[in-house]
Amino acid sequence: MSNRATVGTVLSVTVDGNTFFPAADADPSTAKARWENAIQMSSGRAFLVKTRQDQNVEGMTLKVTSSEMELLLELNDRIDPYPLSYKNAAEDVYRGHGWIAVGTRSAQSGNVDVILLPDENGWVLF
Repeated sequence: MSNRATVGTVLSVTVDGNTFFPAADADPSTAKARWENAIQMSSGRAFLVKTRQDQNVEGMTLKVTSSEMELLLELNDRIDPYPLSYKNAAEDVYRGHGWIAVGTRSAQSGNVDVILLPDENGWVLF
């Protein structure tokens, strides 16, 4: 039986065959693909504006070395999608193809924030 408090905790992230581990205080959030609705008023009429919000995993803080950071930056600059996956504490593995967005690395802690962005096929539970 799993501890519900840790079910969503990410244990590892694999990007193009390279495995990285989250920082102990990482608190990622996942967003499912969805439509965001807004009402726009114009000349006495109301229009429904639908905006597509893509799937992603945000707030992922990875602990990386300088050489691993260089690798992440290379992946960040790629145009074509590459394999992505992450494993959570419930032992669920989500796989897909897509990209990462890489933030700035803290030299002191070795932490870097990344966002995992799957392509239009999204995450698949493996």
